[in-house]
Amino acid sequence: KIKYWYVFFSAFYYFSIMLKNYRFLTYIYYYLIPLIFLLLNFKWVLGKIKKLFSKYLFIFTFCYLFMCIGAVLIPAILKTGDYSYLLDGPIIAIVKKSIVLFFLLLVYEKKISKKPNIYEFIQYYIYSVILYVLVTLIICIIPSLHGWVIENIYLTDFQREKIVETAAYTRIGWGGFSVFSYTLHCSFAMICSSIMAFYYKYQSKLFWKFNICILILLIGNMCYGRSGLVISVINLSVFLLTLYLNKQG
Repeated sequence: KIKYWYVFFSAFYYFSIMLKNYRFLTYIYYYLIPLIFLLLNFKWVLGKIKKLFSKYLFIFTFCYLFMCIGAVLIPAILKTGDYSYLLDGPIIAIVKKSIVLFFLLLVYEKKISKKPNIYEFIQYYIYSVILYVLVTLIICIIPSLHGWVIENIYLTDFQREKIVETAAYTRIGWGGFSVFSYTLHCSFAMICSSIMAFYYKYQSKLFWKFNICILILLIGNMCYGRSGLVISVINLSVFLLTLYLNKQG
């Protein structure tokens, strides 16, 4: 049974909301609260980290070192002197997102399932992304709501200029200007949905449920960006081909 409160709860952490005049509230709910909860459950966090690193130590280390070396070498080679990528780019983003992800996993284990199921946790992620896409569609359908979001959600001057353009009209949500990272979420959730649909291919109800998820996420990528749309088309082609070959076999 789906816990709808957790879908909404996790959606607002996967896609943070930042009100223009109350930006400090975002930092409290998005960073401070998860950090406090994780510190209060430090043993649990330490156990999860040890478990992950024991299985995927080489992959974690390689990816992290690759990003660190690249973030230092590229500015040095190009002589830009700009090392902000090291401080503000994906390396720090990984730390921030890890805190949020561990927090959502903690809440899932404490309140949703005492026997964690990776498939169920991924399903909640898929539903959270779909919720964001559906809200985007509602915002786009109602012009007054679209205008309210532009006026009240924090946007940079560049984002404010771009979002009113016809080509970027659909790149909006409670997270503000929704572009590359949002289309990546849709792409990843679509890949997960395809795996789930294939996994439940002999259970008609679940199979078609995840096919509907794939359709909604495809629409999401149409809203947020072309790069994600390309990934989605490739994913959909592979998914259909795999189903066909499986049926033939």
